Amino acid sequence: MVTTKFKMSRSLTAFLGSTVALVASAALTSASTPSSPNDNCHDQAYDCAVLYISETPKNNKGTDESSQNLDLAGYKLTFEDNFDKLDIAADGTPGNWYAPKHAPIGAQFVPPGPNGPFFVQDKHLIIRARKLGDTWHSGLLQTLDSKWHGFAQQYGYFEVRAKFSSNPASFPAFWLVNRDLQTIPGSPLSEIDIFEGNGGQPGMAYLHAHMTPCYLCTVRGRHWVVAKTVAMADTVESYHTYGVMIDDTWITYYIDRKEVMRIPTLDEYKTPFYILLDLGAHESRALSEQSDTMDMNVDYVRVYQKM
Repeated sequence: MVTTKFKMSRSLTAFLGSTVALVASAALTSASTPSSPNDNCHDQAYDCAVLYISETPKNNKGTDESSQNLDLAGYKLTFEDNFDKLDIAADGTPGNWYAPKHAPIGAQFVPPGPNGPFFVQDKHLIIRARKLGDTWHSGLLQTLDSKWHGFAQQYGYFEVRAKFSSNPASFPAFWLVNRDLQTIPGSPLSEIDIFEGNGGQPGMAYLHAHMTPCYLCTVRGRHWVVAKTVAMADTVESYHTYGVMIDDTWITYYIDRKEVMRIPTLDEYKTPFYILLDLGAHESRALSEQSDTMDMNVDYVRVYQKM
């Protein structure tokens, strides 16, 4: 691992100070050379740095955070899709999900339709990626349409229950992006990757938080990533829940409703987020695979907010 020195923004300086002070047991390193394709700096053409959290943090009582179970007492359900039917709406019409044009993530994302990537089977959403020639074609859903109308929420708990393909090219993700990025000029990119998978490593879950100051500006700030890899039984054969609780103090990640990571909530994350759900492809492995299909199976997506 190559350590890099970089000029930190005031927010990142505050983040590091808060993390070191409040999550004192976490092992933190900054690096210019990530160790995994899920570290999200390896393919960035702009200035980028990763902060790895390589140990389970402890709270101020010295207890493993992973032993803390989720408590939703006092919360109300604000968004729910149990996938009894496929609810993908056209721009400007009400619905749970939209499938606007989106940049590829290893796979080309294609629109819904009779031969599209989305369907419901036994009350589960299936996103199916197909390899056509040298290109994977797959799908991405989000809760905002192309005009940025739809569901977004500041604070609360966001959760998916899902399982994923063991195809080594598989790159499933359940993530959040700040709505302000597209609606308020000069806004940062604030992204929370609640879960990223890797079909070649079915016993690993990849968790991230991203922030880039003035992301759509001509000159961006340094892109930074907080990353943690969590070992688990598997992400392929069994369904698991992956969630994040955001409040004005902490961003807390959960797997099967047990806490696995938390980071302080910067000002850039005190904003409404919308949901994205997709099946991408790891480009470095995508064309070497013999299988021409891979699936992402989703039982439900739910969001809660404090009453």
